[in-house]
Amino acid sequence: MAAGGGRLPGGKAHHMSPLRRVLTAVTEGRARTLDDVAREAGVSRDEASAMLDYWVSRGRLTREEITPGCPPRGCGSCPMASGCTTRTPGSAPALITIGVRPRRS
Repeated sequence: MAAGGGRLPGGKAHHMSPLRRVLTAVTEGRARTLDDVAREAGVSRDEASAMLDYWVSRGRLTREEITPGCPPRGCGSCPMASGCTTRTPGSAPALITIGVRPRRS
């Protein structure tokens, strides 16, 4: 439950389940990052991630992995080398986008 006795950021009381708040935050465009989703739903990042997985499995959201990959010449030629935590070519973190699946008519 959200901190503050069932209230979400901004002091708004919630009347939806956290699972539904995750879906609503994404479909209404209020959440652009996993941190945004977690904050909007009043849950942890891990919980938000699991809830996004649920909605993807139910077909309400889509997931697209965007993997630019590591440069073939290794970390030394990568502009992200200073902030990269993998330091292993070919194992760079993946960027994942979550989108709303179009409803069938």
